[in-house]
Amino acid sequence: MRIGFTYDLKSDYLALGFTPEEVAEFDVPETIEGICAALEGLGHRVDRIGHARSLIERLQGGARWDLVFNICEGVRGVGREAQVPAILDVYGIPYVFSDALVLSLTLHKGLTKRVIRDLGIPTAPFFVVEGVSDIDKVDLAFPLFVKPVAEGTGKGIGPDSKVFDFNQLQQACLQRLKDYGQAVLVERFLPGREITVGIVGNGERARVIGMMEVVYLDSESSGIYSYETKANYEAAVRYRVPEQEVFESCAHVALAAWRGLGCRDGGRVDLRMDENGSPNFMEVNPLAGLNPVHSDLPILAGLAGLGFEELIGLIMEEARLRHFVPANGSGGETPLALILHSPLKPDAPKDELDVLDQVQFFKEGLVGLGYRVEAGPFPLDLSRLGKNRPDFVVNLVETLFGSGRLVHMGPELFEALRIPYTGCPATAIYMTSHKILAKSIMKEHGIPTPGYLDWEQVTDGHVPPFQPYLIKSIWEHASFGLDERGKLLFSGRKELFEGFGQAGRTPGDFFAEAYIGGREFNLSLLGGGSGPEVLPPAEICFSYPEGKPRIVGYRAKWDESSFEFQHTNRTFQFGDSDRSLLDRLTEISLTCWKVFRLKGYARVDFRVDEGGNAFVLEVNANPCISPDSGFMAACRESGYSDSEVIERILQDVNR
Repeated sequence: MRIGFTYDLKSDYLALGFTPEEVAEFDVPETIEGICAALEGLGHRVDRIGHARSLIERLQGGARWDLVFNICEGVRGVGREAQVPAILDVYGIPYVFSDALVLSLTLHKGLTKRVIRDLGIPTAPFFVVEGVSDIDKVDLAFPLFVKPVAEGTGKGIGPDSKVFDFNQLQQACLQRLKDYGQAVLVERFLPGREITVGIVGNGERARVIGMMEVVYLDSESSGIYSYETKANYEAAVRYRVPEQEVFESCAHVALAAWRGLGCRDGGRVDLRMDENGSPNFMEVNPLAGLNPVHSDLPILAGLAGLGFEELIGLIMEEARLRHFVPANGSGGETPLALILHSPLKPDAPKDELDVLDQVQFFKEGLVGLGYRVEAGPFPLDLSRLGKNRPDFVVNLVETLFGSGRLVHMGPELFEALRIPYTGCPATAIYMTSHKILAKSIMKEHGIPTPGYLDWEQVTDGHVPPFQPYLIKSIWEHASFGLDERGKLLFSGRKELFEGFGQAGRTPGDFFAEAYIGGREFNLSLLGGGSGPEVLPPAEICFSYPEGKPRIVGYRAKWDESSFEFQHTNRTFQFGDSDRSLLDRLTEISLTCWKVFRLKGYARVDFRVDEGGNAFVLEVNANPCISPDSGFMAACRESGYSDSEVIERILQDVNR
């Protein structure tokens, strides 16, 4: 992989006049070289970007990366660690370590402890002093501990942080309010052992990779893990792995905090034991120092037998799996993509067999991107996959037991088993596959759609006398039932009875939709890290004789030898006079994406009447994506390659 590497180099800021303490969290060349060597040793190509401003310049110049390894601490404000992740989110570029929300929250120790407390995780009682007047409001039992609310690397922590009376508390708070220009955290001092826990992984995959207790030497009288102590740790402290019982209790608290806060990929959780020997949360470092020799995370990893390159490899593997980035030499097992499609009978019609072309499209694309790929018909019990559990599923399930009304079953099962999957979520697929429900939702949100009658309304006589209607399946797609060899349009109650009663039809499974004469458009939408993109609009041009309904029926879609297929053509070419109409179709398509909460890829089909009024015929949350499909034609019209389309879809998986 091509890895972008963002970091703050200490010497750059010292040259700008910053003090050594102000740049304490920034990195030295030894750290940068060590991380680069580890990444290159894992088979990656490393592009050294530098700080946030350099990143912005590179992005504006068109630079992009498969993944960014970000250790930027930022310069100003309590959201400084979130600056680079926020920039990368804007550009849809995946990165290592936690997102902007987590980094903003966890840098503020007071807000973090509030969340931890609400999660039921033990932490010392505390109070956040926002200003001088708040000092009198502190109502905690002494001794107390005082530190800036949003600093790291022991900054603002020293011998005077531990206070025993109000005068000491007042002096400590005033000094830090003045020196750091930010709120001060005051918490009850915990007298027990101090332990830091190294964690790698995300969610349920998160696990403890090492742990160490900070033991103060006789020469270090303060017993406080301060900025000075960390800078001279070899003379002040020693590290040891705690005994099994303590290890297990600390691991439990640390993992609960890591998962509860939503931390990602790798970092540390710092704990301190109370007078009863119970571990309490102190703070979390989701952007932990990575100096190969001096930083706590590499040190505790080393105590557990993990080398620095191995540690970086574990972190990279978690980020890669989380973002579904192919391995390409990262040293980990290539992720498994499982392509699931509808079960097919031996005599399946062409519209159902088309799913095999979609399977092949994804298979070739995913293999080209470096994934292991397996494919097969949708099973009803994915829980038996065991070690072959996929990293994600490509969902191409369109029917089950020959019925489109079960199309949402696959995603429902993936969600229940917590298996990520591509395409739209189960709720979106259900709402859009039930065409009457979809129409009611569109009407509720002001999205124009043709009027309709269900079977009950027809039998009750609620039929406008001169309006022509199409008889359409409520659940099935692919122009199911629209056979151009027979009658397609029906007017009046008598004809509608005829339409609903055609051979083999159960009337309650169909509805009558008002026929809109005029032009037909398809607008495809492609998701991704930067949100949905409406691809170039396509118009279906009919070369039909006068009197023949301009409808894309079953033959027009699937029978290449038919008149209808040969006389319906797709075009992406429009004149200036169509610009306002196309803008309107684009706007409506984005509204459909938002209202139905679509993801990955979708298509919205329109009819436009002679007055220029647009109506949504269908929102297709599971459109055909075979190489010769209209969706892929729109992608190619946008200049996207097949692999780029698949990469965009993978950025938008349901997790």
